[in-house]
Amino acid sequence: MKKVLIVTYYAPPVGMAGVLRVTKLAKFLPEFGWQPILLTVKPISYFLYDPDLLNDLAGITIYRSESLDPARLLYFFRKDKPITVKSTGPLFINYLLFPDAKVLWVPFAVSLGKKLIEQEKPSLIFATAPPYSALLIGVYLKNYARIPLVSDFRDAYPTGFTPPPIHFRYPVALLRRHILKKSDAIVAVNQGTATKLEKKAIVIENGYDPDEFSAKDEVPSIFATIPPNHLTIFYAGTLWENEDALFAFLEAAKGLKNLKVLVAGRASIDCQSRLRAFSPIVNYLGVLSHQVVISLMKKADILLYLTKPNQPAGIKLYEYFGAGKPILAVCEGCNEAVRLIEHHNAGLVSSLSPDEIKSTLLAIIEKKGNFCNQSALGRYNRKKQAERLAELFNSLTPTTVDHSP
Repeated sequence: MKKVLIVTYYAPPVGMAGVLRVTKLAKFLPEFGWQPILLTVKPISYFLYDPDLLNDLAGITIYRSESLDPARLLYFFRKDKPITVKSTGPLFINYLLFPDAKVLWVPFAVSLGKKLIEQEKPSLIFATAPPYSALLIGVYLKNYARIPLVSDFRDAYPTGFTPPPIHFRYPVALLRRHILKKSDAIVAVNQGTATKLEKKAIVIENGYDPDEFSAKDEVPSIFATIPPNHLTIFYAGTLWENEDALFAFLEAAKGLKNLKVLVAGRASIDCQSRLRAFSPIVNYLGVLSHQVVISLMKKADILLYLTKPNQPAGIKLYEYFGAGKPILAVCEGCNEAVRLIEHHNAGLVSSLSPDEIKSTLLAIIEKKGNFCNQSALGRYNRKKQAERLAELFNSLTPTTVDHSP
């Protein structure tokens, strides 16, 4: 079996969308002839930990290097206590460190990566960003090992949702072109991201793990408090730059009877306070483990998707596809998400107008059994995506190279 060295700053037990992508791909790659070796950072301070995700990496060796980046340093003071919404670290750091705050991880990761190359003899390197520094590590290790490099871009901006500070924009553009030139192949998380790059990219979207949606779960306890004649609408995801869409939906829904709205995800104190004003139709559940979120998706009647600036299609949309429940998307400017929902007949889309939201919700309720062609959604199955990634790896490496025992 060939080996692939995966360079990722975010890895379990940290929990987030980027963690899910790399974790699920690593989980299924061995079924297609590739044994992952993970190179990541030692424990960091973060707002969400989900140790259960480590179960997906059973049998996969994880190597963790030191770092002097802010999240790693903060860990020494807080250990494994999640940071709050208002203590995510000083934003001015992003104006001082190039290409991002994780650049202080680079020398440690490169040093350990060189040792792993000598020890594990991988056939290929797969680096995923953000942070951009992970791609820089991939380039350094490619130059050292002289093996193919595949660079994975997970966000619309190559440095995340927010453009780099103005004084870094030209250097970032130069660095991006350098990384693209050095990469033997580029993977993008969606077509919107792919079109922003100066090199042809293979699109491998986010997706859903079929094992999670076929498993028998306990019914989440919150459903014991909901009358059986009530319709349950569930939203999962960070509430950041999409609060207007959420509260437009709640304004539209508050006059409807026999309705319960469940909201799970990271939210500011102000947002939580505004949510309480919509009690009793709304229950804010806080930040939950990934598996509990999946269980709630499977049990809910309708899934709510909200727009975010500069995000063509969020990871939760693909997991909503896996749940097979009708989707109500409250969107403005999320053209790719709208295209996917309409293309797969997975739900209906509304603007932020409360009247339009209400009429769209009623239309979903009326025909909720007529949505979602599951056979068309296999493209987003994480196992099939890992197979596509393995095919890309195979195309870049000689068939005779195999470092398995």
